[in-house]
Amino acid sequence: MITSIPAEISQLGLNLEDYVNIAKDITRILNMPKNKWQNILDRANLELSPKLRTIALPLVTSMAYDRGFFKEAGFPYSNGPPVQGCFITALSDYLLRNKEQIENHINQNAS
Repeated sequence: MITSIPAEISQLGLNLEDYVNIAKDITRILNMPKNKWQNILDRANLELSPKLRTIALPLVTSMAYDRGFFKEAGFPYSNGPPVQGCFITALSDYLLRNKEQIENHINQNAS
């Protein structure tokens, strides 16, 4: 169970529910063909602002060290991420699906 969120989640204007949803998306991502992973990552590089990517990138490391995140995703923490690249792909997919809301939050807080 996730009891707290990394600072990057708040900086993106997201909350605990969003963080839990990202964790749950790991299984969905793992069931996708690898070429779809690459498509998601390519889209994220093209469509997400540099500022958003700068904030979000350290979140992958936070996720990798969060036992609650692993538990919510349904994987044992002791084994590490189930497949290399699944965390960044799940995060990128979530950010793309919520891009407008996140970009608005970042822009409002930059002013």
